[in-house]
Amino acid sequence: MSVTSGPLPRTLRAMAAAFNHVLSPDAVPSEGTLSSRHWWCRYFPSERLVIAAEELPEALDDETTAHRITERALLSLSDAARRDCRAAVIGWINAEGIATGAALELGPLDQRSIVACSWLPRHLWPHQAPDPDHTPQKALDEAIALVKQFATKASFVQREDVEGAIRFCGVCCKYAKGVAPAPAGALPPDRDRWAAWLADFIDAAEAERLRLFPHTTALETLEQRASGILDGVRVFVSYAMPTNVQVARPLKRVLESHGAVVWFDQTERPEENELASGLREIIEAQDIFLLCASRELFENAGYALQELAWVLNLKRDRSWSGAVCIAELDDVAVPRAFENVPRVALSRLNVDRWPEIIVSLVLQARNEGTRLLTDTTVAPDQTIGPRPMLELDDLRLRARHASAWWHLDETALLHALRTDILHATRSAEYQALRETIRRLKWEGTLATYGSWPADPAIRDVRVRLGTLSTLFLICALDLEGNHTILDLEADMAFLAEQPLPLIAEPAVAGWDDEERRFAVRHHLGALSHIDEVIRRGLATALVLHTTPPRRDRWESAIRERRLDCVDCLLELRTRERVAWDKRRSVHWDGAYHALDGFLYGGVDQWSPVPPDWVRLAVAGERSDLSAVFADVAWRASRSGARAERVFEATTIWGQMPFHVVAAVGEVMPLSIAHGSGRAIVLAGSIDENGAGLVLKWHEGASCGGAARATKILRL
Repeated sequence: MSVTSGPLPRTLRAMAAAFNHVLSPDAVPSEGTLSSRHWWCRYFPSERLVIAAEELPEALDDETTAHRITERALLSLSDAARRDCRAAVIGWINAEGIATGAALELGPLDQRSIVACSWLPRHLWPHQAPDPDHTPQKALDEAIALVKQFATKASFVQREDVEGAIRFCGVCCKYAKGVAPAPAGALPPDRDRWAAWLADFIDAAEAERLRLFPHTTALETLEQRASGILDGVRVFVSYAMPTNVQVARPLKRVLESHGAVVWFDQTERPEENELASGLREIIEAQDIFLLCASRELFENAGYALQELAWVLNLKRDRSWSGAVCIAELDDVAVPRAFENVPRVALSRLNVDRWPEIIVSLVLQARNEGTRLLTDTTVAPDQTIGPRPMLELDDLRLRARHASAWWHLDETALLHALRTDILHATRSAEYQALRETIRRLKWEGTLATYGSWPADPAIRDVRVRLGTLSTLFLICALDLEGNHTILDLEADMAFLAEQPLPLIAEPAVAGWDDEERRFAVRHHLGALSHIDEVIRRGLATALVLHTTPPRRDRWESAIRERRLDCVDCLLELRTRERVAWDKRRSVHWDGAYHALDGFLYGGVDQWSPVPPDWVRLAVAGERSDLSAVFADVAWRASRSGARAERVFEATTIWGQMPFHVVAAVGEVMPLSIAHGSGRAIVLAGSIDENGAGLVLKWHEGASCGGAARATKILRL
């Protein structure tokens, strides 16, 4: 029996998946190893994870056994490792050879919670994960089948099972690099509506499966269009994927039941060449463009936003006589250019009223036409051409900021805020945020924006960190540390009383409109959170220390700032300043972190392993190497041409030149000028998926040439 094929290794692998960790064959014991020792334990410091297995002829109940094995595993660690450990994956085999396992999340003060276990079905795990031994397609097939199983029993099945199956289907969609059809929280509270909702969910999940795996059998059936008051009206339905089941499909069904001809991407299935050239001509052939507006549409700023940009350009060119109408699902900020079009807030209406309202909305749009405005917030003119080289010190500072943001767990941070909003500033997650800010030698206030380093890449990171900190502080019951209400008011004024300065920052090497888009998207999401806590009266610090008129003014102004952001995102699309098709540039921060993590992983990853002097030189300069590589990778990805840079480093052998080069989609001929000294070249052939790396070194004329090592790196 192989190491990875037995029941115990399979169980441990399945449990580790709950932490998004794939165990290698040497990370788990074989049954033979366990039988000879009866106990096995290993700690992985980089993952802060302990794995343990035990042979237990007589075990207690599963949950008690899981906690006991975890306790034994932790006691076997050093004090430092025990304090650092945050996760445990444990398993045991009973006298009948049956393997049982669990994954536990470990918190401070001996807090432990089971997040996955073999005695519960996967869809009920707190940390859901597909079986790592299944292909993405098989995992998605089984998840959809599970939802179908519960859909047929909707009249008596437990809600937790249905919601669990929906969440699990979403996890498997992401595992297959797709998009979840809908969140579990969107399942209607009224059981009588489950059947229709689940039918839409299953159709959407199968459509997504067909998109991801186009050679599978098409399972979706086309609905028959009826006749009615909208007979023959051509409607293009635009939506963000998370609202597919909740809004888009129900509205599509309503429109078709009244005779409309609906263009819906999951049933029309545009060909690859249509998607490559865009849907502008398809939109131009419709009578009505129905936007299902939601926060996801703008905060994700994906393909649906591009559809809106095409509509705006068609109207500006006066080449389309169709009309626009908007169905809003939630508190969404719609671009100012569309503020006069017919719209309805679905979230304020009972679902039973949606059919009559949406039909009236489309009729109103057809009768009135569309009045579009053009005075939107725009980014500065884009400078085309080479960007000046940054000094190495500037690249180092930028790299430190990018690394700080990369290693911050924003999901955990926001979860801590939701868990205990009044005392969230005391949470470990918020303290980690403040420590991140302190390491950057910055006080964390937004009002000092003008004194920050002029690099917009650095300012981008600081705005993100400072805005998140402000979100926590305005909800705090008491301000801690050096924060005062005056500081908080100054930061609120920065957020509310002026447009986001990043919108107008000039483009530089490493930060242009692509990075501007991500910065604005993130800020829009943060402003939405701030808007919500103020509107719901949860901004405790502001309630206690500021006047109602000032809070009202800020609430109104925050709404305008959200509009600034969506206007900017839309304008970047309408002016074709950012890519909307499948082309994806290699972003300098992704390149930096991938290579930086790789270099810190040790030189043994190279093939063949370089000589000792190269290993020492690379280890000593890995921070500068990764920062410079990020710069040349960005330049190559934007220009399509080869980019390179040479810097001198002080080593134990004296000054040594490092030559860093990158190019897109080609294997570069590498050469090092021969001379008496040593030199090192790091080269990358990059694309949207990763980089093929070559490390080359030259020891001088006396050594008669150079040698090389290679590595494929996924960015």
